[in-house]
Amino acid sequence: QKIEELKTKYNLHNKKIILTLGRLVERKGHDKVIQSLPKVLEKISNCVYIIVGHGPYYKYLRELVDGLSLQDKVLFFNDLLDSELPSFYHLADVFIMPSRQLDDGDIEGFGIVYLEANSFGKPTIAGRVGGAVEAVEHNVNGLLVDPHSTNEISQAIISLLENEKKAKELGERGKLRVVKQFNWLEQAKKIIQILS
Repeated sequence: QKIEELKTKYNLHNKKIILTLGRLVERKGHDKVIQSLPKVLEKISNCVYIIVGHGPYYKYLRELVDGLSLQDKVLFFNDLLDSELPSFYHLADVFIMPSRQLDDGDIEGFGIVYLEANSFGKPTIAGRVGGAVEAVEHNVNGLLVDPHSTNEISQAIISLLENEKKAKELGERGKLRVVKQFNWLEQAKKIIQILS
């Protein structure tokens, strides 16, 4: 019911949804996704990018959207309760966060948000740097891209939105991987092994 309400309220029926959920900071790569959208829209005109989160990069991202005239293709949600987040995961066709390392060394840690997306059966797209490569295995539960390349990012989005079978397989494998490998028992075994 909540998903249907969202679709109706924001005109998302019959739309392909890509989602990023996370703090709005430079390293997360929201800007590169926005810059890749014009190329994606050439192939998939009914695509909409939903950004959930808040942070210091919001103003810049808004200006980027305005500069590219993508106001009706990028939706920001920056004041949601944790209880509302599952609806957005369910709504999405693809989860994307192409995090990159900044010049000052700032880099993504493990990236549990990719596993959260997988737990909802969603395929993920991540930057090929930092902890994201542990959370996302290329062509297993998602795709890894050069986080600086809008071309690679757009091609990854297009490949998953055009190939529903591939997207579904990656999402299902991701969900199984989360259940099997990233439960408390398996993580405790790793810690015990390190401490032994």
